[in-house]
Amino acid sequence: MIAPGIFDYQSSDYLVRFSLWGVGFPKNNQPGYDQALSFCEGKLLGSKVSLVVKKEFNQQNIKLAEVFIENETGSLNMQCIKNGMGWHNEAESLRHGPFVLAQIRSKRANVGIWSRDFDYQQPAGRDATPNPVLPSIMGKSPFFSGLKYWVTSFGKVHRPDCSFYQRGRGELTSRPRGTDCRICGGFKGRN
Repeated sequence: MIAPGIFDYQSSDYLVRFSLWGVGFPKNNQPGYDQALSFCEGKLLGSKVSLVVKKEFNQQNIKLAEVFIENETGSLNMQCIKNGMGWHNEAESLRHGPFVLAQIRSKRANVGIWSRDFDYQQPAGRDATPNPVLPSIMGKSPFFSGLKYWVTSFGKVHRPDCSFYQRGRGELTSRPRGTDCRICGGFKGRN
């Protein structure tokens, strides 16, 4: 095992490096790294596996695969997300539905990396919390709230920590109108 989710596979003729498709893991100096490494090693070492290549090569010239272990339900990729060993890398998997749901469940259960108060600095993208346009005004004025909510085109209100924040069509607003999300609590927040 090179790192959590990255391993070498010896075929009859050559050695191939693989990475778990759609899963991001803590880096070497971050909390949860050792647990993720031990989890992946424990699952892979001495096991009979089948690989489904999802992408020939990523940016680091590593093949991306979904790994299935004999006599276990679900892929190793899914098990890592379910157990909070890593997070769903949405950019890589193009928001694979089962991984999204597994991450929501592991966040709710507060397991693994989700039980730590640590920012793993996932790649900035459309799910990153936006920076206020006028930071000196935001939060200091009674007219502006520092918190921006995402209101979908269907009228659902999501908080920045929600997995549905800035997904699909919608708009950012500090004064949302609509139905609160059942997961994050929307405008009212969690109870």
